Amino acid sequence: MYSKEFETLPQELSLAFDNAKDVAAKVLTEDEFSNWAESGLLLTKKVGRNCESSVEYFRASLDLLNKLPFVHLKQWGFWSNSIAEESDGAATAYLKASRLVSNYIKPWDIP
Repeated sequence: MYSKEFETLPQELSLAFDNAKDVAAKVLTEDEFSNWAESGLLLTKKVGRNCESSVEYFRASLDLLNKLPFVHLKQWGFWSNSIAEESDGAATAYLKASRLVSNYIKPWDIP
């Protein structure tokens, strides 16, 4: 699932997705998985071929998938994409910070 979409993207992004997809598949329903994957791919589409924010999205997902209920994970993806519309660098920083604070953040703090 989703392998075709990643074939044309940089290998670093494919690897980040591959590392996170097994964890995602264990904790998310099929629809949730699709929403999660699409949110990460959408980051790449917003900023062109630069995939740094998408890579960080999938890397951070490893820390967040088991810590956030899906409704909050979905918000996190929404805000990631919203920030990326203004600045890929800011979105990348937000996503990196998400990994660092994942043990301390409350779900309602995502926005």
